[in-house]
Amino acid sequence: MDQRQRRNANGWRLGVDVGGTKIATLLVDDDNRVWASVQRPTDTRTPDHALQSLADAIWETLKQADLPIRLLAGIGIGIPGQVDTQSGIVRHAVNLGWQSVDLRGFINATFGTACVIENDVRAAALGIQRYWLAGSIDSILYVSIGTGIAAGMILDGAVYRGSHGMAGEIGHARFGSSTIRCRCGNYGCLEAVVAGPAIANYAQSLLSTFPHSQLQHQTSITTSAVYTAAEAGDELGLAVAHMVGDQLAQALYTMVLAYDCDHIVLGGGVSRAGSAFFSPIEQALDGLRQQSSLAASLLPAGRVKLLDRDFAAGAWGGIALLDSQALARVAQAQLA
Repeated sequence: MDQRQRRNANGWRLGVDVGGTKIATLLVDDDNRVWASVQRPTDTRTPDHALQSLADAIWETLKQADLPIRLLAGIGIGIPGQVDTQSGIVRHAVNLGWQSVDLRGFINATFGTACVIENDVRAAALGIQRYWLAGSIDSILYVSIGTGIAAGMILDGAVYRGSHGMAGEIGHARFGSSTIRCRCGNYGCLEAVVAGPAIANYAQSLLSTFPHSQLQHQTSITTSAVYTAAEAGDELGLAVAHMVGDQLAQALYTMVLAYDCDHIVLGGGVSRAGSAFFSPIEQALDGLRQQSSLAASLLPAGRVKLLDRDFAAGAWGGIALLDSQALARVAQAQLA
């Protein structure tokens, strides 16, 4: 496509993934070809600073592609926290320090274009279903394991939010006998056991049991260091990795029993450890399959997948949100 064709094309969409540490964008045309992408830090000092970071990232993306704002069909944004998708207001976002921020109003006023917003994990789930799985699967569960744990559900091709917008908060469900207190106030929540900080804390607590572990030489144990040790065959690293695998396998099986999804995709910061993270989960799932024919039928080998490290699920989710809104408008017009 030459410059003139590009500047007269329809269907330009911009997807944004807003996180507590960084903002990532993608600009695509009507053939879903990527023309620009930007990553920049999120300034979380105040909501106004964070909004300015977002605006700067969007302007930088448009500048990179030399695209006039008037040609942009819309901006889709995935953002952490409780999101009112109808009003476009972010009700509560802990990592950003937001309370009742009118994000859609800000985008409309700043860019003069349509805006769709959604919780970041749900947006990522939609991006994965539409673009990573190429729309071949109607019902998926995307589980993000990072500083916290949450799931985004696509059921029969549509985002599932629940009656109060809290569907998928599996990080605050209990699947084992742990008595570790969670930041939500309860005890033994999945997030308090196998989220990133919890993994590092558990490894720290086992140091005296494994005096020869390579982690003994770490001034500060991180989740990344734990999985690096596990990959090297370190006994402490492996013990932690298998504990995480057992807990997550049980949680995934429970979710499949509840929602009967076609596929489960694992992502988030902790999952970037790759096979050191994923192999213990698969081993634990194999154990469940051997114990139960029901588990074997609902979770056959290959149904749980590890998201590619280089797939920008959140930003693609923003693109998918715009596609969903367009499809909804077409359906409404056809039924009118």
